[in-house]
Amino acid sequence: MLADLGEQRRLSRLTDELAERVRALGGELGALADQFVGGFYEHLDSFEQTREILDAQPGRRERLHASQARYFKELLGGTYDAAYAERRRRVGHVHFTLGIEPHLYLGGYAKLLGELVAAVVERDALGVEALLSVAGFDMGLTLSAYDSARLVDTLDQLGVEQLDIARGFVSMASGDDGGDDGGEPPREAREAYFGLGSADYDTLSARGEAAMLAIDDVIADFYNHIDTFESLARLFRSDASRERLSEAQRLHWRRFFGAPRDRAYFARQRALGRVHHQMGLSLSAYLSALMLMVARMANSAICHGAASPRDVASALVRAALLDASVTAQAYSDARARSIENIHDVEKVVSALPTGVLIASDALEVRSANRAALALVSVSRAMLLGNQLSAVLPYGRVVAAHATRLLRGDLAEPELVVEDTTSDGAPRTLRLTLARIEGGVLITLDDISKVRALQESASAMKRRQTALFEDVDAVVWEVPLDPPAPAFISGRVQLMTGFNAERWTEPTFWRTRLSPEQLERIAGHVQTLREPGSQARFECEILTASGARLSVRTSAHHVVERRQRLLRGVSVDVTATRDAERRNVAMQEMSTASIVAAGAAHDLSNVLQQIQAHVDLCDDDATPDEVRAELAGIRESIARGARLQRDLLDLTRLRPGAEPHAVDLGSAVGSALERFGASVSLRCRKRPVIAARPTWVERLVTNLVRNALEASDFQRSALVVLDSTPLRSPLETVQGTLEPGRYATIRVVDRGGGIDERVAARIFEPFVTTKPPGRGVGAGLAIASRIISRLHGGARVLRRHEGTIIEVFLPLATSE
Repeated sequence: MLADLGEQRRLSRLTDELAERVRALGGELGALADQFVGGFYEHLDSFEQTREILDAQPGRRERLHASQARYFKELLGGTYDAAYAERRRRVGHVHFTLGIEPHLYLGGYAKLLGELVAAVVERDALGVEALLSVAGFDMGLTLSAYDSARLVDTLDQLGVEQLDIARGFVSMASGDDGGDDGGEPPREAREAYFGLGSADYDTLSARGEAAMLAIDDVIADFYNHIDTFESLARLFRSDASRERLSEAQRLHWRRFFGAPRDRAYFARQRALGRVHHQMGLSLSAYLSALMLMVARMANSAICHGAASPRDVASALVRAALLDASVTAQAYSDARARSIENIHDVEKVVSALPTGVLIASDALEVRSANRAALALVSVSRAMLLGNQLSAVLPYGRVVAAHATRLLRGDLAEPELVVEDTTSDGAPRTLRLTLARIEGGVLITLDDISKVRALQESASAMKRRQTALFEDVDAVVWEVPLDPPAPAFISGRVQLMTGFNAERWTEPTFWRTRLSPEQLERIAGHVQTLREPGSQARFECEILTASGARLSVRTSAHHVVERRQRLLRGVSVDVTATRDAERRNVAMQEMSTASIVAAGAAHDLSNVLQQIQAHVDLCDDDATPDEVRAELAGIRESIARGARLQRDLLDLTRLRPGAEPHAVDLGSAVGSALERFGASVSLRCRKRPVIAARPTWVERLVTNLVRNALEASDFQRSALVVLDSTPLRSPLETVQGTLEPGRYATIRVVDRGGGIDERVAARIFEPFVTTKPPGRGVGAGLAIASRIISRLHGGARVLRRHEGTIIEVFLPLATSE
């Protein structure tokens, strides 16, 4: 399943650091090598089956003892290269030859490994992890080689060795009859091989509660590691499959630490081996993963919370390997049984939908299945024993390719030929050549339908491209990491003056955007990290002529063939934005005209009031009367001054003043200082927006002044600052706000509410609820213009008592 030795080491987490730690432990424990190996053989001598194997030939015991001592030293040597792997595989082949089944091998291994782990568990967590990583790697190599040797032996017993492709088709056999434990030793004998007794099971049972507290972390670590291997992760791809397997693992470990090792327990372990075979999970992958989980447990509170961590660690290792021996034996049995079900490999080959021809080194046809005979339209009698070049219409071309293949200088093993059916209809055949022992294997496939589908797909792609070119927009696709155009429609040249090839260069697109625009786009990309997310935004692009182009983009995040992509459409809105600016200018002129007309009326009233006060100050007026009239004049002059300020405000919000990052909390606080204790400020957050401080202060001042004037005799208001994400479009007085992140300013008055008809027009110039002579209704009109300049929106919320004006302003890109 794993491609090479490096991948197998990575699966076992056998890093260079862990290998070095094993080497260091080898130096510490090397002096005990003879003791460990001697104890190992004392253990084997206590069982009749292993004694018979050791004493089957004179001198075998001594040779194996010396070999085991070397094995132990190599295991702790810290060098796990190709030579080491080959030696371990030879051990697996020898085990099969000698009849050393998995339970005998793992039983001895369990005793050795249990003692090694127990020796370091209380002082060296890294050492525990290193020993078990090496063990998983080591056992996986040996047992996989044992299973391969058994597989080849089964093939030979079936008498299919003369058909060299048989081994290639054996893997097609699936399923088995479930089997039984007829050939396995009794449970008590198996447990004795692993040195396990009731005291060990009591030790594990006592740690059951601690194990259940730790097991979720162990399982999560297992899947996090498995996910780094594509060939393994695909076995647990769906969330439902992974959840079922996780629950099964929790149940297994609960039984491991608590259930008796009865017939039902080991039946489940055998079933697990058969499931591994059906899933395609190799023995090496299973043993490596098991040892990783055992290492996590040995270094957790399961062992370290016990009175004797050494006893728990030793029992944990030996019991886990007992389970592994049952599972590995069942896996190997299932593999052998699946092959034994193939009574006639020729029938399997014949049933294949792909045509198969086998030719000798002399290029004589030796075998052909039914599909091949149908494709070449030649009878078996005419085909077999004859030269390829003589019996096939395209035989000379195939023979030439086969000759080059046999010489070793064929670069391309596939050959496509044009042929006709028995009815004379044209067709296309694909032939694939492979060297096998004693000849050439040729597979034949009719790819006429595939060709037709490919041509149809090409035509569809051409139509799609033409459709893209006809759309008055640029269609593009970008890998998410790193973002650089992978596809962009040719329309981009008409829009920007640069062709699509230039735009797909890795860094070119960055040169057509200012740093501020790049920062804005980076912010929008961050909002598109989740699959299915969408975003709409605008930016300015520098064209080939140096002009600035306003572009509106709609983008969404898709996942295709496990690749995360951004796809979008970009439209040139430069003309629209220019028209909007002209429209805004015209609206400003219109607004100014309306307000000026109202202001002229109010100014006339002010002047008339001043003139009336002056007329009353005649020669007969007393000093007190004069002072009273002067006070009236001053009040009228103050109203005129306020009117003047409102008119100036309408002319000061000119385009061209570039906004920058403004702390909304500071700007609002500065604006509220002039109102003193009559206004309360509540900052739930301190958002940052792109604006000018004076705009914010004028906006807040006008909103608060309006709130205070609406509060009748209470003369108090509340301002609340916050930020909120809009997940759907929001209708406001200024227009529709797109989804995104916004700062909010809520101004709450304590007045008597507002009429619904007035609320709908309250932001329009010359709309006011004040009595004549107290303003022209410019305050909220100015506030509305500021909100529009900041690309925000506002809405009026009516309450039973009072009114709320809620303002939404886009957060700065970096927020």
